[in-house]
Amino acid sequence: MRFFSTLLCGMAVLWFAACGSNTEPTKPLSFQQHVFTDRGGTCIKEDDPCAKITVQYVSAKGTNAEKINTVLDTTYVRMADVDWEGTQPSKTLQEVGTFFKKSFEEQRKEFPDAPYGWEVDLKTEVLQTQPVASISITSYMFTGGAHPNTITRLLNFDAQGQYIEPQSRITDTKKFQSILESAFRKAREIPAGQSWKEAGLFDDQLGLPSEMAFTKEGLKIFYNPYEIMPYAGGPTEFIIPYAQLEGTMQLTGVK
Repeated sequence: MRFFSTLLCGMAVLWFAACGSNTEPTKPLSFQQHVFTDRGGTCIKEDDPCAKITVQYVSAKGTNAEKINTVLDTTYVRMADVDWEGTQPSKTLQEVGTFFKKSFEEQRKEFPDAPYGWEVDLKTEVLQTQPVASISITSYMFTGGAHPNTITRLLNFDAQGQYIEPQSRITDTKKFQSILESAFRKAREIPAGQSWKEAGLFDDQLGLPSEMAFTKEGLKIFYNPYEIMPYAGGPTEFIIPYAQLEGTMQLTGVK
C-alpha cells in the first residue's frame, strides 16, 4: 500500500507541475521604434515653407505592454497636436497630421507671403527598462511667432505597467526641497546667497518640477521653458543620486 500511495503522490505532483507549466511566462519588457510622418503644402526643398510633422515614437513589447502603450499613445497625440482653442482634440496621429495640414493651408490662404513653414518634431529616448521603465519624449513645434515651443515629458512605469508619478513618492517634502534647491543652484551656477528672482525665476521660490524620471544614475529632474523662468532661460536638467534622496522618497522597486 505504501508503494501505491507513493506512486499516486508522485503522479499528482507531476500532474500539478504540468498544469502549472501552461501558465504564460513573463516576457521581458522592450520597446520598438517607429516613425510617423506627414507633409502638407509644397515640400520639395528643405527650406520650402510647408507643413512637416515627424513623430519618432516607441511601443512596448512584453508582459503588461498594453497598459504602457495606452499611456504612450495618448501622450504622443497630445504632444503632437496643435490643439487650437475651440477645436476638438485629435485621437490618433493620423488625425493630428490631417488637422495640422488643414490648419497650415488655411493660414497660407490668409497670409500667402509668410516666409516660414510649420513643423512638429517629436523624439523619444528610452532611458531604461528595468527595474522601472523610464521614457523621455521631447516635442519641437513651430507654427509661427518669435520662437518655436519645446517641451519634454518624462514617463515612468513599474513592473506591472502602471504609470508612476515620482512626486507621489516623496515622503519628506522639506528635506527633498532642500536637496532639490542645492542641486538646482549647482546646475544653474547660482550663488548660495542669490534670491530665485535675482537668478531669473518667475517667483522667489523653487517649485517642484513637473517632470522627473527614475534612471540608473539617480532621479532625473527636468524643468521645461516657461515652467519656472522665461523662454530665454531655457530648460534645466540634472540628476540627483539616490544616495542623497534616502529618507526623502519611497525608492523601493525603482533603483
